[in-house]
Amino acid sequence: MGKKKQTYIGIGPHGSDMICDSWEEVHFTWWLKELKDRGFVDDYMRCSTYKLNNGFDMELNVLRKRKGKLKEVKSIVNIIPAKEYTPDFIVRFNKISQDIFYSHTKLKYFSEPVSIVEVKPAFDFKNMTRLAQTNIAFLHATEGVVTDLTIPSGKKGCLFEQTFTPKRFLFQDMTNKKRTITKFKVRTLDEFLAMEASLAIQENIIGDDGDLL
Repeated sequence: MGKKKQTYIGIGPHGSDMICDSWEEVHFTWWLKELKDRGFVDDYMRCSTYKLNNGFDMELNVLRKRKGKLKEVKSIVNIIPAKEYTPDFIVRFNKISQDIFYSHTKLKYFSEPVSIVEVKPAFDFKNMTRLAQTNIAFLHATEGVVTDLTIPSGKKGCLFEQTFTPKRFLFQDMTNKKRTITKFKVRTLDEFLAMEASLAIQENIIGDDGDLL
């Protein structure tokens, strides 16, 4: 019997009720939940599986042992295995998130109002990030689907540093104790939105009434 896959549900105050495959995925759901509570995200869910190729079989003559003797028989042999890829999340951003969290014209954190997202840890264990990047490229080449790869926390330039740190992340995963965060500066959602508003003013994209044009 195979080893059961570990799952995580975000135990602790305001924990996520979505089953995830890693703590990084749980942390990302905390980020999404805070945005959903404020109206920037309409919904988020686990992503479905994409078939990247059908594989390739050939009928070949192979040696099989029959009644103690080797005999050449025709057999279907798999030459290229079929390949599937399951990104982590589908995120449906509200329109008010445009040019803040996603954009078609600016370099932002996600590409589309309905974004396909792959979550990875800061430490690239067993080159899993490289494998994900290969799958992402394969999926785009075969289906035209854009997948955004994000690292929520744990290193400089992570999503939480570039945007905001969700309130739940300020506490440890399994307890109510405060988390020690040293890799990046903590910023609240309100502080991030204020920063974005200031940048928008500098770019002259806010009207006299204070609304985004």
